[in-house]
Amino acid sequence: MRVKNLIGCRFGKLVAVEMREKNKWQNYTFLCKCDCGKMRVVSSGNLQFGSIKSCGCGNKRTTGKHWKLSLSKEAIEKRRERMIGNQINKGRIPSQITRMKMTVSQKLRYKNGAISFFKGKPSWNKGKQGYPAWNKGLKGFMTGEKSPHWIIDRNELQRYNDDAKDRRSYTYSDWRKRVWIRDNFKCRIANTDCDGRIEAHHILGWTEYVELRYEINNGITLCHAHHPRKRAEEKRLSPYFKELVSVSKI
Repeated sequence: MRVKNLIGCRFGKLVAVEMREKNKWQNYTFLCKCDCGKMRVVSSGNLQFGSIKSCGCGNKRTTGKHWKLSLSKEAIEKRRERMIGNQINKGRIPSQITRMKMTVSQKLRYKNGAISFFKGKPSWNKGKQGYPAWNKGLKGFMTGEKSPHWIIDRNELQRYNDDAKDRRSYTYSDWRKRVWIRDNFKCRIANTDCDGRIEAHHILGWTEYVELRYEINNGITLCHAHHPRKRAEEKRLSPYFKELVSVSKI
């Protein structure tokens, strides 16, 4: 790849003097001399695109405490007056950019550059200790027959009592509680793999053995980790669970 010869060319305050080796980005570099007399190595890309035009001497006068050296006395005075004015009017007079973002209603609150719309007026919530609840005094609001979800025919309600043949009945809750009390609220396997909440498990299936649903000896307390997840696994572990469960007197 041929490289353009930049020796003798001027780039701002820099003049290319000598061609050097490639840098770590595989770009050719040139030794340049600045007008201030210092030497600096600059890549050919930075020279051609104008990214670097000096050794850095020109940047010192516009940064930090040297910014005053590049301004005239009139410009320094104007900048000082602007800084003092911004400190005095800070929070009261919006800037030009802020005015452009303001809505019409917000602009009406300002008069001659300062807030005067609410000046001298009391706050809207002065003396108020809080609003009351929206449903205060509305006892029974949207309950019972007033509810949109009210079922007129009460026979259609799904109720769960002692005779209900599901897991939400009182009989099932009582059976589960007696199984937990018998096992002292602990997993009967009780090894290092135990994890999660305790669960009352039917040794023989709920659907296959209806007559043993609420038999305490057909239940065993297991943790969530040891509770079987599949039917085949339940049948395989049933003999092992029967050995763990002793005949209860509860």
